[in-house]
Amino acid sequence: MSEVDTCNCPWCRWDHSTGLEDLVFEVEEEDLENDSGHAANVNVGSESATGDQLVDCKPCGLESISWSNPFPALKALCISETSINAWQHVEELSKFPHLHSVRMKGIQLLSTADVTEEDRRKLSIACLPTISNLNGSSISETERDKAERHCLTYFSDKESKPAVFQVLQEKHGQLTPLADVDIGYGFQEWAKLKFIHKANIVHEANMHVVEPVGTLRLYISKKLFLPLRSFRMWHRASGASHKEGLMEDLEELFLDSLPMSRFNFLDGDEIFIDDI
Repeated sequence: MSEVDTCNCPWCRWDHSTGLEDLVFEVEEEDLENDSGHAANVNVGSESATGDQLVDCKPCGLESISWSNPFPALKALCISETSINAWQHVEELSKFPHLHSVRMKGIQLLSTADVTEEDRRKLSIACLPTISNLNGSSISETERDKAERHCLTYFSDKESKPAVFQVLQEKHGQLTPLADVDIGYGFQEWAKLKFIHKANIVHEANMHVVEPVGTLRLYISKKLFLPLRSFRMWHRASGASHKEGLMEDLEELFLDSLPMSRFNFLDGDEIFIDDI
């Protein structure tokens, strides 16, 4: 186990035998007893009498801390550009009891050719059941439900499945790849949308909702005279044609390359525009 000179700091690096190297933890100050601002090495050491792995960070004095309750005040974590290559490593993040925000872009696990941009977000959400924010975007109940179902269909015919697969199967039942797809219900190529900015309906328009979300962003920018990257967009399924139960949550239009049809726009739906 490596040692470094005295640092007594709230920033640590984790050297884990499973391959999660150099993960930078944004640790709340109450997790440690100091705030000197230097880096320290946190290594997973021997097992305790109960079988839990123990974290040993000599510079910070974090010796013999049970891995079953690590960093109890940790709320935000960035693992982007790391060599994580298995879903079981991602699922380990659920062990942090107060972790609610994660950034994980450019990791090895999600860089394979058969994983689309939409797959990346959905699968990440499904395998992180305790977080409420991923890569800077909030996760609504509707988005999580869709992500969990997508995870079941995505892994249904794959030999290797994440541990969360069984949990989700018990929750949603056994789904086949097309079990939750209804390609006919309520589809509209054009939809009349209401645009809401600063709590006021500022515009209404009939939009071609098979085009990319980026087209909608460009339209709003021109109509409301807003810089292209100065606002976020949210969709609420408030039209009368939506199925009951899908009209409560706001869902962020987070990726310009996604087709608007992915969000099931129908007549009467609302687009909320928030200034950044």
